[in-house]
Amino acid sequence: QKYAEVQATAAEKLGGATAMETDVENGTDYGAMEGGNASNSEQTSHPISDEERSEIKAEVLEASSKAFGTCCSQFFFLVLVCMCLGKLQGAGFSSIWILSPFLFIAS
Repeated sequence: QKYAEVQATAAEKLGGATAMETDVENGTDYGAMEGGNASNSEQTSHPISDEERSEIKAEVLEASSKAFGTCCSQFFFLVLVCMCLGKLQGAGFSSIWILSPFLFIAS
């Protein structure tokens, strides 16, 4: 799944639950500020357990990890292409800089 889809799903599932959480130290219910009343029948009838919350967080973490990995690999490829083009234009660096990632992977 795409990162934005996973994040939207998590916000939908966790959004209602986090808005209804009570601050233990101050004894305030922040859900009352949003909707005008603290009792929303849809949110109170389906509370999210800690297990479901941890599963949702794991899904978001996995999706963000995939997105970050894709971003890094594309950045690496872009730098490699720029170095190849620079070398074709007559840049003064050694060709080993272009070959080194492939040699590192092969070793």
